[in-house]
Amino acid sequence: MRFGMCTEGLKGKVDLLPILQEAGYDYIELRVGEVLPEESEEKFDEIKDKIKRSPVRPEVFNCFIPGEIKVVGDKIDSSRLKNYLEASIRRIANLGGKIIVFGSGGARKVPEEFPFEKAYQQLIDFLDLTADIAKNEGITIVIEPLFKPATNIINSVKEGLQLTKDVGRKEIKLLADLFHMEEEDEPFANLLATKGTIAHVHIPVPVTEGVKPRYNHQNFFHYLKEIDYRGRISVEDNGGSFRNIEKEAGLLLPRLKEMWEEA
Repeated sequence: MRFGMCTEGLKGKVDLLPILQEAGYDYIELRVGEVLPEESEEKFDEIKDKIKRSPVRPEVFNCFIPGEIKVVGDKIDSSRLKNYLEASIRRIANLGGKIIVFGSGGARKVPEEFPFEKAYQQLIDFLDLTADIAKNEGITIVIEPLFKPATNIINSVKEGLQLTKDVGRKEIKLLADLFHMEEEDEPFANLLATKGTIAHVHIPVPVTEGVKPRYNHQNFFHYLKEIDYRGRISVEDNGGSFRNIEKEAGLLLPRLKEMWEEA
């Protein structure tokens, strides 16, 4: 099992790399926007050198498509979207990335009065196009089901699984996120149908001693073990739980490993 951490902002990520290295994390999860998909190669080269010098590598990237670049609805800029996909996926592969998380709630939000069935087909078309580009770079795209406050389409693992089946491309897999599953009251038993399809996992920061945990990490891990999941697990600070990440990052990792073993 490989444990990593989602972090915020490129400057913060670069500063946090030695912290995560010292704490023993296996990888860091950056935002796709940090490879500057719509900026010049020269600007990308400036950050590429900094990231490549770190022993903690960015194996996963999230926040794939910014909200202003739509993938559903009647305002899709196909040329801009394709250019963004080609640049971002190529640059992520250049940095050694393996997984791109397609959450992007704003980009995929279905506009009011827009036919839902048409939007769903647009999602399929978008993922099919993305798979065409990703397959040449050795990248896997994982669909992230998001809770309803974030978007109005694909809000559960069950729905995400169906979308992966409808796309039918080996480059398109699924993400399971403990935070979103619990916020949507989705039963963990839905994970049992996803064996071989879950390719990445997000978890919120576990609440520490003296406070009742808000999310059931232990039970979630149990179901992941049931489907023989052996991939990456990224900590995501959804609720601003970290107060002193320099100290807490090192304390958290052994606790996560212990929770996994006990599940």
